[in-house]
Amino acid sequence: MASRHTITVPKDAEADDRFACGQVIEDDLIRWWITEEEFRILWDGGVFLLVNEVSNAWLDDHEEETIYKPRKIQRAITVLESKDFSSHPRLQELVEKLTTLFKEALQRKVTIYF
Repeated sequence: MASRHTITVPKDAEADDRFACGQVIEDDLIRWWITEEEFRILWDGGVFLLVNEVSNAWLDDHEEETIYKPRKIQRAITVLESKDFSSHPRLQELVEKLTTLFKEALQRKVTIYF
């Protein structure tokens, strides 16, 4: 299934600045090309709603969004780690991958792009 959704974490502040200005250098980026199936699993599992609620973002199927404030990124990590998705193994796997990207953004002090 083709991907229309990408989650991107620049590797450092300079890469973040370049990406924000439309200068895409793939080696600068950590990317997850989400398939439609993966997106639907996350969406139907309420994951994006949880992130939206704690970060004041609007992650959905139609808009591009960014989360750049460390406290909002930390809130997203906290809420994702606090929920039990173990009854849905595929959803849990995808949430763990998403959480890892949030942690990368927090550690690197950069924006996470959706």
